[in-house]
Amino acid sequence: MSIVKSAIVSCIVIVYGFALMAVGITIAVTGQHYAPIVMLGGIGGGILVMILGAMWRRRILWSRAALATAVGIFSLSFVWRAIEAWLHQSTGSGLLLLVLAVVSIPIFILLVRHRNQ
Repeated sequence: MSIVKSAIVSCIVIVYGFALMAVGITIAVTGQHYAPIVMLGGIGGGILVMILGAMWRRRILWSRAALATAVGIFSLSFVWRAIEAWLHQSTGSGLLLLVLAVVSIPIFILLVRHRNQ
């Protein structure tokens, strides 16, 4: 992958990190009963993804596997929590988690395809 493509992947990941942070802050502000966990996961996960995305751009090789793993774990947890929310008939939470899963899975696939380049 050329430097330009690496920069594009890095920018996509950093925007994804900002989105995770925004969702975490939004849910915390709305006062949901699970706000502390979402805030910690959203803000902490967003910061982690942004740091690893910046390291991706600098071509620090171990960060690529770490980033792909982190986004993969987020993707799986979003799918799992969306299914759980739908089963408990919490459609608002289920829809939000489904959107996060739909956004996370393509980013995970992109990272896996480009992790060694």
